[in-house]
Amino acid sequence: MFSIRYEAWGVDWDSLDGEKVKLIFMIAVPEQYAGNEHLKILQLLARKLMDETFREQLLTIRKVEDVLQLFETFQS
Repeated sequence: MFSIRYEAWGVDWDSLDGEKVKLIFMIAVPEQYAGNEHLKILQLLARKLMDETFREQLLTIRKVEDVLQLFETFQS
């Protein structure tokens, strides 16, 4: 399971740069896949979030279908 929460005004998350967090991600993996599956997902997500265009588009999307399409578009 993968969840994204968008906070327009940001959340104080004690980030290193002092900026408020606008996107919060949750990753849940079934126990039978608990090994390294979450690390693979984190790696893919981290790679995508390094792309400024991807981040900007993700911040503007409001529909689940569009989020899924964006992730497919930026498939590595």
